[in-house]
Amino acid sequence: MKYSVIIPAYNEAENIGDAIRALRLQNADRSQFEIIVVDNNSDDDTYEIAKKAGADVVIKEEKKGTNMARQAGYKASRGEIVVFLDADSQPPPDWLERIGKDLSRESVRAVSGPLDYGFRGVKRLLDRFYTRFVLPSVPGILRFIFRRKAGIIVGGNFATRRDVIEKIGGLPPIAFWGDDVAIAMLISRKVGKVLFDPDLTVKSSPRRFESHGLFRVAFRYMRTYLKLFFSKEFAVPSERTKPNKMAIDLTVILTLLILFILYGAISPTTSVFGPTINQGPVDKNEKLVALTFDDGPYGEPTVKILDILKKENVPATFFLIGSNALKYPDIVKREIADGHAIGNHSADHSKTLAFALPIKLRANVLKADQDIYQASGLHPKFFRPPYGLKSPLMLRTLKEMGYAVVLWNDTATDYKLDTTSDSITKDVVKRLKPGAIIDLHDGRDTKINYSRDNLVRALPDIIAAIKKEGYTPVTLDRLLNQPPYF
Repeated sequence: MKYSVIIPAYNEAENIGDAIRALRLQNADRSQFEIIVVDNNSDDDTYEIAKKAGADVVIKEEKKGTNMARQAGYKASRGEIVVFLDADSQPPPDWLERIGKDLSRESVRAVSGPLDYGFRGVKRLLDRFYTRFVLPSVPGILRFIFRRKAGIIVGGNFATRRDVIEKIGGLPPIAFWGDDVAIAMLISRKVGKVLFDPDLTVKSSPRRFESHGLFRVAFRYMRTYLKLFFSKEFAVPSERTKPNKMAIDLTVILTLLILFILYGAISPTTSVFGPTINQGPVDKNEKLVALTFDDGPYGEPTVKILDILKKENVPATFFLIGSNALKYPDIVKREIADGHAIGNHSADHSKTLAFALPIKLRANVLKADQDIYQASGLHPKFFRPPYGLKSPLMLRTLKEMGYAVVLWNDTATDYKLDTTSDSITKDVVKRLKPGAIIDLHDGRDTKINYSRDNLVRALPDIIAAIKKEGYTPVTLDRLLNQPPYF
């Protein structure tokens, strides 16, 4: 047996079946892994559902606590590689294969990856920045400053070899929240490298954040991490002594402040940096929503989208990149003739526009306005920042220029080539609500020949679902009751 996947579960009747089914769809040979569910004294049907769903081993652990359940699962496991998954998570088909590949590296003793929560509109940009840059950099920063080895493990998505657990004396009997942090410390300091792989991602429920709050959970995690990082129990003789409590708290606060700034810059549903629009007025009787498309016009893909919208008699709003508008002025004219609205999406979709000085920002926005005016004869009043990135200085400058900054609260990763049309439809439909502003892409930056086939296939289904749910698609000016042009 190569892999033992251990799933702690407490009152997970709603989720455990999906987690097991996702595991049974792994590319890895089914004979190469076992699925072990540890029912942590549930009072629902978790135990019975786990058995019916196809878990190889289902055991009960009466002592409550995720750490206690993980230990019970480890004792019952037989695999060479021990893998841990949360009961409300679903790994992709190549998850176990990627774990095996990561652990095959000579220096790697354990591997972990991020959980994709995708909640409250905090979508891929924030997720990708946090998981690809922030988390992987933490161990190196701490080691550089404090000369202590450190590793990052996310408890619901990590794996290590059985002999590594034996070398650290078994899973640590942490009596409080943070056993995954303790494991990371022990392995990195006593055995070897803990790899954080940003691409080893599993989808998970956002409930822990929704019930406790994003920053409360983040503060709790960081404080526990630093507390163990500086503890003597997980130190080696060559490392420095433990700093005082104030040093830990200040480090946590500084880290969270940085994350707060990133959240303000990246999240499309927050206005902490200044007023933005991410949804329309909520009217449950009329149930209006707005379909918006970014990065166009884009030649044939935009034409196909316009054909679908015309056939379904659905108006939309297109946020145009200035340079693209100059390439396809006839498409811009058709958008207007078909009853759609247009907005300004910058001159060139620069990733750094949000952080540009006001003089450069003004020049870029006005250049886009000139290009769009040349193609359409209109000066759009709605502005959508490239990638949704914003800063206090950007918002203040745009306000002075008279623009209304419009973001979104419903989106999908339609811009990724590997996102299926079904996935796009499901992501959009599950976030539908009165006043929703839906963000899709008829183009991709200023690229050439970038396929939009997945969106073209999804769009009829999205429109059908919107209408079936009793929603009426309108242009942004109708939704917001604001003039769209200067």
